[in-house]
Amino acid sequence: MLMALCRRFASCYTFLLERPIKSRLRFTMRKSMTPHTPPKKSRRGFTLAEVLVVLFILVILASVSIVAVQGIRERAKVDQAGLIIKGFVSAIQTYEAHVGRPPTTDQGLAALLEAPQDLANPAKWSGPYLTDNVSDTDPWGSPYQYVSPGTRTRDGFDVWSVGPDGQEGTEDDIGNWTKN
Repeated sequence: MLMALCRRFASCYTFLLERPIKSRLRFTMRKSMTPHTPPKKSRRGFTLAEVLVVLFILVILASVSIVAVQGIRERAKVDQAGLIIKGFVSAIQTYEAHVGRPPTTDQGLAALLEAPQDLANPAKWSGPYLTDNVSDTDPWGSPYQYVSPGTRTRDGFDVWSVGPDGQEGTEDDIGNWTKN
């Protein structure tokens, strides 16, 4: 190995002596800058494969987060409907304490905002029992339902939303008989 190195050095040395000084300097500078390393590639950007991998990862993350956010929004609508129904129940109980009975099915939830015309003693009505900004439609755009006497609770009345599917009597109905 040492002999091979000596021969190589001798051949390079004699080659350098045979050339003019100007070309020798240029040759030695080039050789001395990178004696044993391969030339480096200059990288100015990302390869197409790298860009596609990053793009693929971003698409997956975006789709997972969109699905998660939609589930959270739907749960928030269910919670909102449940809270509004609890507000209706509280207002109906206050109405019942003042008037002596809950509003009839015909009077509906409107009896909580304005005194019904068919009250036996209108002086007992001390409403409105709800604020004007309480919506009479659930988060899915369907009106809240009210029945008195109720069949699903011991309160004497039922208040409910038909839920996300918009159909009455299904499992997703939200009422004063369900736990939210």
